Amino acid sequence: MRKIEIEKARSIKFNKFIPAAIFREEDGCFIAITFFMPLYGMGRTEKKAIKSLKDEIYFLYQDLMEDDNFSSDWLKIKNKLKKIALNETAKTE
Repeated sequence: MRKIEIEKARSIKFNKFIPAAIFREEDGCFIAITFFMPLYGMGRTEKKAIKSLKDEIYFLYQDLMEDDNFSSDWLKIKNKLKKIALNETAKTE
């Protein structure tokens, strides 16, 4: 397992890195995970797994910002993301 840091997810840039890790499964597939959100991305390469994780972070952010109708655990994640999200830029990665 190798630690990585996520600084951007599509059009959302963060003022603090999101701590994550990437590892290789026995079948050769790569898995990227976050430490404070129950999210993961997977792919045939490290780059694809990290991109998949960034997409998951982006879509979760979009969903959480719609309203506050979530469990207390999801609201904690929402608040943390709100604190570290700098902005949304027009360009996606």
